[in-house]
Amino acid sequence: MKNISFIKNSLNGYREIKSYRGLNLKINILDERSKDADIIEISRELGRVYLTKENDMWTSSIWETGKGFARYILKKNRVNYSLEVEFLSREKGESIIDAEAHKIKAEAESVIAWCDPKDENEKSGRYWINAYHGAGVYRLIVLDGKIKGAIYGGFHDCNRSLNTVVAGYLSFKRAIEEIIKEKLGTDKFQLLKADGSGTSFFLRNPDDKKFIKTKEYEVPSAQGGMHQNIEIV
Repeated sequence: MKNISFIKNSLNGYREIKSYRGLNLKINILDERSKDADIIEISRELGRVYLTKENDMWTSSIWETGKGFARYILKKNRVNYSLEVEFLSREKGESIIDAEAHKIKAEAESVIAWCDPKDENEKSGRYWINAYHGAGVYRLIVLDGKIKGAIYGGFHDCNRSLNTVVAGYLSFKRAIEEIIKEKLGTDKFQLLKADGSGTSFFLRNPDDKKFIKTKEYEVPSAQGGMHQNIEIV
């Protein structure tokens, strides 16, 4: 079922103005319903599309294609709007990513948990304990063979604000990278995929072992047989 919602940003945060069943894109109706909205959310079988106003046109966040970038737009026809894909040059796409990343930096920073220097002498050697937020998926910020911070949930499932979701994955990732670069004073860091369990981290990708010290051992697998663990030490 397709639905459309109109959302407004206020001092108290986002609030839904109105949600409608179906996808009525008649120009006069949509213009009236969206006149006080900052975001249009279209729910479809394939997921949600968020649109914001840019130069009097409703546009989505962008994604990368083989030749550049693309985004959804609401294109005005004679009677109706139509949700269509607009292709963008690489130069245009990069400028949009940079602009959106700049706008959401403060909110993006909230998903990063930095290691606390006071934990360097933690009795079990887990200097990263301040960045550990429970069992789950992580992106670890690694520099010079040490964890500097972590994003619980990774880029996709962390506790993101609506603004960062609307800005899109590419701009959110760019904002995170800029924040880390400013914090660490270098762009030579790595963002490694890992699983957290029992206050320890386990690398997802064996190729990432070159970036940090690990130990490997086999444990029983839930599907039967044995599973190779790559534990950060």
